[in-house]
Amino acid sequence: MKAKGARRRPSYSAYALIDCTVSSGTFADERSIVVNLPNGQSVLAFVDKSQVLVDKDPKAGEEVNGRLRVYVVSKMKDKAIIDLPEAGIAVGPRVEVPVLSLRY
Repeated sequence: MKAKGARRRPSYSAYALIDCTVSSGTFADERSIVVNLPNGQSVLAFVDKSQVLVDKDPKAGEEVNGRLRVYVVSKMKDKAIIDLPEAGIAVGPRVEVPVLSLRY
């Protein structure tokens, strides 16, 4: 029996991965990422390289495909609200994405 006011655990993992394009950032431990959303919007952010999974690190001026670790705030039938590890340049840290774009 749960204590009154206890938080329920979500039925999904709180963290997920989303596809992105990755390039080197200003600093050695930073990466520039772009997440392209189905509605045509692109989200650009600078994140710590530990939050990005890539097959190989991008060289200066090079872009590679990768996956960004995001926090899933809420999940509905066909969409989810996620928090990026750092705020996006034009949209802030919270973004709505299709559930199918997330990998657990």
